[in-house]
Amino acid sequence: MASTLRISLYENSYSVENNTSNVTAVVYIDTTYSWNLYSPSGHIDFSGNYSAGYNFSHGFDKYTTTELARWTFNVTHNADGTGSISASAYFDTAIAEGRIWASASLNLTTIPRASKPSVPKTSYELGEQIPISTNRKSSAFTHTVRWNWAEHQAIIAQNVGASVNWTPPLSMAAYLTDEVSRPCTISVNTYNGNTLVGTETTEFTLKIPESVKPSIPSVIFDDDAGADAVFG
Repeated sequence: MASTLRISLYENSYSVENNTSNVTAVVYIDTTYSWNLYSPSGHIDFSGNYSAGYNFSHGFDKYTTTELARWTFNVTHNADGTGSISASAYFDTAIAEGRIWASASLNLTTIPRASKPSVPKTSYELGEQIPISTNRKSSAFTHTVRWNWAEHQAIIAQNVGASVNWTPPLSMAAYLTDEVSRPCTISVNTYNGNTLVGTETTEFTLKIPESVKPSIPSVIFDDDAGADAVFG
């Protein structure tokens, strides 16, 4: 005689807003012989932080699979959106086999979390409007958007939803002394309520426009020392 205990774990759905997955766990017993049970009991533990007991009375037939118990519950993912669930269970057969055991684990869908910003072009000039898309994963998410350029940084806007426009002022040209362009980084902090979900960035080239670059129309050399007469 032999009987086998099994656990099946299923991910039914996931919530981007709550960073959770809805999971169903089912305990089965596979039997190769028949016998009757009267109020035997079992126990299951999920990832060490949730457990439940169950009772089952049933007459088993040969070569059958019988569902002993079923649970549906929510599992909270890690901050980066990854998640998993493990379970171990036992069942007291109330016959000579005694207590039988099973275990199972399931890697859950990685939930997209922090919004990844983007801009339409790879290069902009000071004074030019730059549309910044947050590409948020949920309408419940808000963002704090910052710029970082030429060793300077500042907040563009807070409580941003899907997008924000930023026009870097011409006065920022003073941050460059020997260059006409530098990479500019836009960082976006994503919030779900008051909880920081994560931070992502995008980068493009930010340039000083031709209209504010200094120019020299002509160059005159004045030889006060008379070097031309001496050296030619």
